[in-house]
Amino acid sequence: EHTSVALLTKGRAYLSGAWGARGTGYANTVSEGAANTMSERLEVAADSLEAAWKLNPHDPRICREMMRVELGQGKGRERLELWLHRGMQCAPYDAKLCAEELEYLRPRWYGSIDQMIAFGRECTLNTNWSGDVRLMLVTAHYEASREIQDNGTRAAYWRQPNVWSDIKFTFEQYFKLY
Repeated sequence: EHTSVALLTKGRAYLSGAWGARGTGYANTVSEGAANTMSERLEVAADSLEAAWKLNPHDPRICREMMRVELGQGKGRERLELWLHRGMQCAPYDAKLCAEELEYLRPRWYGSIDQMIAFGRECTLNTNWSGDVRLMLVTAHYEASREIQDNGTRAAYWRQPNVWSDIKFTFEQYFKLY
């Protein structure tokens, strides 16, 4: 008999093995064999994690891992959002769930800097969410700045008036709450 924790552990192991097989290079550097191995392992991970969720639909760790599976499978943002919202219903303070969506929204994956900032704003303004999730707009700007390769351009990013106003607004809201 499987428990949700055993299935979560299996899912994590196959997920880790999938990303290990892929390697850390850009997509065009991944061999066909590595891509196939990754795909096979992601399927096992997804099946295990979905089975874990059926047994325990109150564990946000399962949702985080499924968001990492979606990053690898690329079936669509709707699927990612499903797992984000399931997780946030369980743990509305879980900034790690939001960090997984920010990763997905990086230009190198499936999004853009504008989408990262919009998601950060959504987290900061969502009154159903709490804790460090409400600082996610600051995190989004930080992660967006890390997407810029040139240090001079990165420094200029932080000097944009809208960036400072977002950061100021985020902390003002956070300090009102906490």
